[in-house]
Amino acid sequence: MDRAPAAQPGRRGSPAGVPGRAAAFRVLGPLTLTSVGDTLVLPPSKVTSLLATLLLHPDEVVSVGMLQQAIWGDERPASAKAALQTCALRLRQMFGRHGITGNVIKTVPGGYRITATAQSVDLMHFRDLIRQTRDERDPEAELAMLEEALALWSGPMLANVPSEALHRDVVPRISEERVRVIERVCDLKIGLGRDRSALVDLWTATRAYPANERFSEQLIRVLYRTGRRADALAEFRRIREHLGEGLGVDPGPALRGLELMILRGDSPGPLALPGPATVDGASTPGGPVIATAGPSTVAATAATAAPAAPVVPAVRAVPAAPGVPSAPAAAPAAAPVAPVVPAASVAPDGRSAVVALAEPGPELTRGAAVSGFAGRVALCRAVVERLRAGTPIVVLSGPPGIGKTALAQQVAHLVAEDFPGGLRSLPMRSATGAALPARDAERQVLAAGDRAAGRRLLLLDDVADAAVALRLPALLDPGDVLLLTSRQSLSGLVARSGGWLHRLEPLDPVDSLQVFTALLGAERVDGEPEAAAELAELCQHLPLALRIVATRMLLRSRMSLAEAVEWLRADRIGGLSLAGDPGMSLGFRLDDALERAGAELAGAFVRLATATTGTITVDRAADLLGLEPGPARNLLDELVDHCLLEESAAHYWIRELPRLHAREAAGRYAPPEEPPSRPHRVKGTLR
Repeated sequence: MDRAPAAQPGRRGSPAGVPGRAAAFRVLGPLTLTSVGDTLVLPPSKVTSLLATLLLHPDEVVSVGMLQQAIWGDERPASAKAALQTCALRLRQMFGRHGITGNVIKTVPGGYRITATAQSVDLMHFRDLIRQTRDERDPEAELAMLEEALALWSGPMLANVPSEALHRDVVPRISEERVRVIERVCDLKIGLGRDRSALVDLWTATRAYPANERFSEQLIRVLYRTGRRADALAEFRRIREHLGEGLGVDPGPALRGLELMILRGDSPGPLALPGPATVDGASTPGGPVIATAGPSTVAATAATAAPAAPVVPAVRAVPAAPGVPSAPAAAPAAAPVAPVVPAASVAPDGRSAVVALAEPGPELTRGAAVSGFAGRVALCRAVVERLRAGTPIVVLSGPPGIGKTALAQQVAHLVAEDFPGGLRSLPMRSATGAALPARDAERQVLAAGDRAAGRRLLLLDDVADAAVALRLPALLDPGDVLLLTSRQSLSGLVARSGGWLHRLEPLDPVDSLQVFTALLGAERVDGEPEAAAELAELCQHLPLALRIVATRMLLRSRMSLAEAVEWLRADRIGGLSLAGDPGMSLGFRLDDALERAGAELAGAFVRLATATTGTITVDRAADLLGLEPGPARNLLDELVDHCLLEESAAHYWIRELPRLHAREAAGRYAPPEEPPSRPHRVKGTLR
């Protein structure tokens, strides 16, 4: 069973306040259990299904029939009653092994019950926060509580629980509560005039819930009111086509009226705060559902139901490097470290549909380890030491999906106490995916943190324009530190302003298996160690690929790891993708990397990838691209700078997954037709 650093007593979500030695349980993501000194990500099993069912009905009597249905479905064994008692015994024994006495599983007439409070179960905490908004008249305070509630969701709900009944009957209902909260948050942001922040949420929500007319209406209104009429009409066409082709229905009257208003060029109306929220069903089984009350000039119609949003799965945090203070795992975690974005990203180094220009990111959670971080012990220690020593600029570069953002967030948490002025994560890309304009980047840096309180740590995530980055060091106060992630090396920034840079490599095989174990469970990985190792090799030990494959395996609980190896080998690039979330697609990420590099570099890369299989010399590249050796070397160095090519002292090469993708994308990119006119360049330095 997997272990991670434990939550500290007194933090939000800790077991403080529960009689005896209680545990903190998380069901709004993979099912995890945190006791004093230990955090466990439970492996898929019947015992896990039993615990999940009890936690979804906290402090309620859950009947024997309901528990049997959750564990075995319609194929209950003849000895189901005795088998259920055995599962309950094993669950109690597991609690005993970890010293848990406060969350007692009681046998009562007709079933079982688990003792729980809002401090010990994140679902109860989520619903408690929603209830508190009923009487809140300050929209700022209500928004803060709702965002705190949303931050409790850490990944696909109960991803490690193999119960078809729970995923069919219970998870969608609870996920719908989350949808209502997102709708209300967007209403409040729009009413408060925070259009840019609302756009971040709405772009993501409309792609995660493509049939939800309410989200589409909110997005179209904000786009139109901010002068983006063409984008608003394009969004209307998207929802109309989706509803027509997928469901055979037309958009509702609210959306049709909105389209007519835009076509006529009517005024969208003044800003107005939405009315106070009401919570329906607060006392009914399943908990509260939030709804907006009262019409508003900026948002008014009821929402349509939609499935739960796909979220990057959370896996366990590993102990910090020796010599580096271990950051306790949050249970549940506080607000995520800023939109894990640039264009469609989530997660570590991820992207999330389309990301609008955002206000300065939220303050990083002090002391909380990054869920899902594994390995890189020595590198983590090195970056922490650089940050604590006051190195003014630290750059983490690498290709898509290598884990740059995850590492940056992890070390930022570890050094939180060293930066009294605050920690901020600032997205560096706009809604179109383009590099953030210099003036907006400068505004974010100037506004981030409390400059008067002391030195700040600013995490600039996914820097896409080296020229913009060059302007930012001048805005720092003494002691401030910039921690940047980028798909470019940004060597010019470090050379001019001082600092340290590191290009990330894939995980080593041991760390790759750690990722699989955290998501799939030790029983499943240890049962097929050779297949697990081969699966990790097919992923080339790329963190994004490992997480995608593990998540897909959770949805296929009957598939063995050996079968997964054959399935992935048949279509490497196609298999490394999660439906409905472009940011969790390796092909999408690699396409984006080529688009950022520009047509000339992309065409050259595809030509090299399709015409070579091993190392690439300057002469070989010059011959393939029709260039002289000097311009060919310049071009190869630029590909290295964009993390599309790897280099050694004597030659270059392309990693296997980008090469496979390039071969599939060959028809979309053309090699350069004429020798480019470039200044002479030696290993990334212009002269």
